[in-house]
Amino acid sequence: MSENVRKCNDLGNGVFSYEVAVYNDNFHRVVIRTNDDLLSCSCEKFEMEGIMCSHTLKVLKDVMYASEIPSHYILKRWTRNGKDGRVEDIIGSDVITDPRLEIRRRHRILCRYLTEISAIASVSKEGFNNVLVQVKSLKKIAQGAQPNPRPACNQTA
Repeated sequence: MSENVRKCNDLGNGVFSYEVAVYNDNFHRVVIRTNDDLLSCSCEKFEMEGIMCSHTLKVLKDVMYASEIPSHYILKRWTRNGKDGRVEDIIGSDVITDPRLEIRRRHRILCRYLTEISAIASVSKEGFNNVLVQVKSLKKIAQGAQPNPRPACNQTA
């Protein structure tokens, strides 16, 4: 927090601009919208990484006299529940996570249920036969739901 805050410009409509410098060198511009307490910095660290930069923290502390970071700057991915459910950015838009993670999550859920079903069904021959018929039916449904079904290998026309 060795930055120096200086030069406030009133840009109108409750918008103010500050220059924040590290050792009076390498200035960054921090803009505050007072009507909704939004801050943005020319270094764009929050927009790129989701973490507030030291420049905005300095303005938050020294200019706005805030004792804690506003909740809209603490993204869900930095919380304990960051991996469950959907993830949103500061605007509230869904963040597209790695699609492979979503596929693995769905696979894990299906495996748990199918393992439970197979443990129950395998106890009796009748249960086994009934579930086998349903599983074969489910397999056809699942194959029809694939966005790009794979063509069968080594088929001759």
